[in-house]
Amino acid sequence: MYGARNVEEKILFRGTFAKFIDKNCENNFNWRIYTVSKHNKYGEGFTLSPISYISNFSADKEATNKAMFLVRVLVSKVTDASENMEIPPLLNDRNLSNVLRFDTTKKKRWQDDSEVC
Repeated sequence: MYGARNVEEKILFRGTFAKFIDKNCENNFNWRIYTVSKHNKYGEGFTLSPISYISNFSADKEATNKAMFLVRVLVSKVTDASENMEIPPLLNDRNLSNVLRFDTTKKKRWQDDSEVC
């Protein structure tokens, strides 16, 4: 759908609760089912980061041992995240169908300006 252009593979971290590990492996990262807080500052969904300590904030804060996924993600069309976003917006690309959406949203974190998806 997006063609072979501008697709990048990223290695990202995702912290989670230990009780969600099996379900995430079986059904992927589905925030509608396997999340504790569905209302996030930058819209709905899961946060993935190239920096492990940032993803640690998504893990169980009370647990001695943290659960974290290390995943490979294909990223092509990226837009900025917003607080009220439930799904990424439609692309405004004349070369593509009007039904395609951005596949990734991003936001800046903390003072180091690192981006998380």
